[in-house]
Amino acid sequence: MKNKPTLNRKGLLLAKNCGAPTNILNKYDINKELKSITSIKYKNKTISVKQQLNFFNSTLESPLDNNYICVIVCNETPIKAQRLAYSIFLNAIEDNLDHTSLTKNLPLWYTIQGGYKNPLLEDEHFKLKVGNPALLVIDCLFDNSTDIKVEKVVDILRVHSAIPRILLLCCQVDLFLVTLQKLYANINRIIYLDNQRLVNI
Repeated sequence: MKNKPTLNRKGLLLAKNCGAPTNILNKYDINKELKSITSIKYKNKTISVKQQLNFFNSTLESPLDNNYICVIVCNETPIKAQRLAYSIFLNAIEDNLDHTSLTKNLPLWYTIQGGYKNPLLEDEHFKLKVGNPALLVIDCLFDNSTDIKVEKVVDILRVHSAIPRILLLCCQVDLFLVTLQKLYANINRIIYLDNQRLVNI
């Protein structure tokens, strides 16, 4: 498995400028976070721990390949999901550091806000600022998120269908399945983290 990259100051600054939340910039252990993965059922099929680890490893190794949708779910607090997404996000930046010095065409970490406005799609100044992101992390839907917030995510997933997208969810397993149905999207990769579970990997 590709380890979390050790970026220079420029890379870490780019991550922050590309929207990554500063509260997850502290040291953490990927393997420790991955130990909370648990098997789940989706579309009448069981997605095993091994399959989910393969999802994560392939995404970490090649974060900019294909226009996949990866959903990372945590059942209590989004921090574990954010940390896994952040590892992928850093690798995407690392892959691009030799190719660009601008924040355009770099990954974008986008935090969904309440209300009717959707700056990523509607604000021309914001769209000009972020350009065409190479990868998009959408942070975060909760089990009590409003229909308006869910609709924003649906629109973002649709408009940015040509790039890799990582969606973070924070909800219990039964409600997370309901949320996925509302997205009307082809989910390629799912990783479910149970904060109470530890497994050997």
